[in-house]
Amino acid sequence: AVGMHIRTHTLGHPGYVEPYAMQDPNGYFLNSYWKCAFYAASDLVSKGVGTDGSVVVYLATDNHAVRREAESVLGGQVVTYGEGISREDVDGHEHAFIEMLILAECDEIVSTQMSTYSYV
Repeated sequence: AVGMHIRTHTLGHPGYVEPYAMQDPNGYFLNSYWKCAFYAASDLVSKGVGTDGSVVVYLATDNHAVRREAESVLGGQVVTYGEGISREDVDGHEHAFIEMLILAECDEIVSTQMSTYSYV
C-alpha cells in the first residue's frame, strides 16, 4: 500500500511554505502528490506487491476537499479511515493516532513536510 498524508491545516500560517499549493492545468490542487502516489504504486506493482496489479492508496488528511479530489483523481484505489478529522477532542486525537498506525504499515509513504506524520 501507498500511504499518503496531506496536511492542509497550516496553509496560510506565517512562515509556512506550501510547495504544492499551485493548481496544475487540470485544476488539481495537489497534483504533485497524486504523481508521487502514482509512481510509488507503479514501483510497488513492479516489485510484485498487489495480487491483481493494483495497489491501495491510504489517505490521511485533515481536509474533506482533499479527500474528494483524491477520490476523483485516484478513483477506487483510495482508502480512508472514518469521517472524523477534528483535533478538537479526544476522539479526534484517537483518530489521528490510528491514522499514524495505518500509515506505518504502508510500503511507501508520501507525506507533508513539517508535519509530525512525516516521521512515522
